[in-house]
Amino acid sequence: MYKIIAIALAISASVHAAELPSASPESQGIDSAQLDAALKDIKSSGAAVDSVLIMRNGKVVLESYFYPYQPEMLHPQMSVTKSVTSTLLGISLHQQKLKSLNQPIQPFFADKIKPNTDKAAITIGNLVDMHSGLAWYPLTPSDPESNNYQLRQSKNWQQYVLQQPMDDEPGRTFSYNNGNYVLLSGLIEQAWGATLQEIAQQQLFNRLGITRSTWQKDPQGHSIGETGLALTTRDMARLGQLWLQDGVWEQQRLLPVGWTAQLLADTQAAQSAGYKRGFWVNLGGQYFDAAGSMDQFIRVDPQHQLVIVMTGKVREQESDLSVLNKLHRLAKGGDPLASNAQAQAQLAQTVQSVAKPYRADK
Repeated sequence: MYKIIAIALAISASVHAAELPSASPESQGIDSAQLDAALKDIKSSGAAVDSVLIMRNGKVVLESYFYPYQPEMLHPQMSVTKSVTSTLLGISLHQQKLKSLNQPIQPFFADKIKPNTDKAAITIGNLVDMHSGLAWYPLTPSDPESNNYQLRQSKNWQQYVLQQPMDDEPGRTFSYNNGNYVLLSGLIEQAWGATLQEIAQQQLFNRLGITRSTWQKDPQGHSIGETGLALTTRDMARLGQLWLQDGVWEQQRLLPVGWTAQLLADTQAAQSAGYKRGFWVNLGGQYFDAAGSMDQFIRVDPQHQLVIVMTGKVREQESDLSVLNKLHRLAKGGDPLASNAQAQAQLAQTVQSVAKPYRADK
């Protein structure tokens, strides 16, 4: 009974996805009844949630999809893509394709940045941490005055970004700027002589068992490193587990030591706005998020050995963290609890129920 319920909580849609180990919530110190109530609340509230997946101590304790979303579907990552691009930067540094975060970007864009100019002082680290100093006015993506809108209309995205004026000296001021990751992805591609999609598949996804993804390209054929990736929920969890393990997967180090393990300490030391190496860092809660608009999240809580994935389709202006934060509170767990077959069976039934079309008369 125990094993059957655990399997029901991690419905397998493909061979590679089944490699993620699963366990009952109680075995990881989490109350199945509370998770069950949370899923029912999501369903009854009409929250625009597509999927949730929780891993504790490296094991899936909850995996749930809300109709019509299915396990095998690829979900647009939006700005979670930035965290993956940052991960590819870490791999590039670890494999010495790039020298350091202090490396100036000017040589990569020598035809667009003249030496001894304000932009020549921008470093790779300035890009990944959103401290480039480039002026950028995001507004809403549909506003013609928005840099994000104008970027999408331009024929050469890298050139468009580098044509923008400077608001401040590099390294001084945080400003969330999609243009930074246009440049970051461009120089990573130059370092490898391949697209981000090719680099990711060969150097990251294959090692994690990720076999299905899509990555949009800009008009020049560059992978869109700020928003263009799509993955399954399970594969988002794989990335979260890699980050939780500080870039080590199956005893092989893929990222520099401390790339994610030092995020909390490095963010505090830098007195930054809470954004470091492609992640939103919550110092008070001691966790970090890969976060994208429309409620795409991979939350990593090292203290509680916890990875939470949530995907959604909420309109950007209506986004909130209430569902994710509630799941986080419930999943922190502790010592193993007594097995509760009845609660586990009810949770498995709810997982199946929310995957079906909603009927008001039921």
